Amino acid sequence: MFLKIRKRVLLCAFAPLPLAVICDNEDEALAPLVYNDVVITLSEGPDFSTNDTLWISGTVSSLVFDEAIQDSIRNPNERITTIFSVLQLQNSSNISNTTEAISEFDIVTRRGGYDFLGVCPESELIAMAPLTQNGDRYTFEIGLVPRTTGDFVLSWLEPVVLSNPDLNFEILEKYPLEENTNTLGLTKCGITSTRDNVSGARREYFFSVTDQRSTQYMGKVGGRNLQIGFLYAIR
Repeated sequence: MFLKIRKRVLLCAFAPLPLAVICDNEDEALAPLVYNDVVITLSEGPDFSTNDTLWISGTVSSLVFDEAIQDSIRNPNERITTIFSVLQLQNSSNISNTTEAISEFDIVTRRGGYDFLGVCPESELIAMAPLTQNGDRYTFEIGLVPRTTGDFVLSWLEPVVLSNPDLNFEILEKYPLEENTNTLGLTKCGITSTRDNVSGARREYFFSVTDQRSTQYMGKVGGRNLQIGFLYAIR
């Protein structure tokens, strides 16, 4: 379908005037296709260790709505892509509270593939979702394995549906931007953009990574209080 449209554009560009007018009328008759938002499901957080994998799964129907015929048709593409940013939270510099962080993770896959956005390889990850065997939807599953500790955020460029009920906005509250705890300063490729009302937009997922942490267990042995400290990896 996209190839046919491209051929039509080239034909019209070099056509004589009468044919160009016909092409203009035909283009006006073309109605847009309405695509469904990708549904994203992430490993429950907010805490992970450097031994864990944060899985990011995406799925979307292969049907799109054609407004010209007022009906659903099959998306002709063999795969679709969705782009998201991998950033580390940091203390505010007045205009930003994030920094690029793709290099802080190893990337693994169970389904689909990935690539890096050429202009922003340190912050933008392209998830590529192929068609399922029966052709009814596109799916991908990508894992991030942390190399270091800290607080991080995954941020989607286009509208998506993040299905996790808790996106861990309390982590962002530790990094206020100009005293606002619901604003994200996205720094990518040396350029910073601001996203207000982060909790309302629901296009970000926050999580923390630690090596391990200690906890205390209180019990009694022989009638005496006993405090035992132990270390455990966060799953």
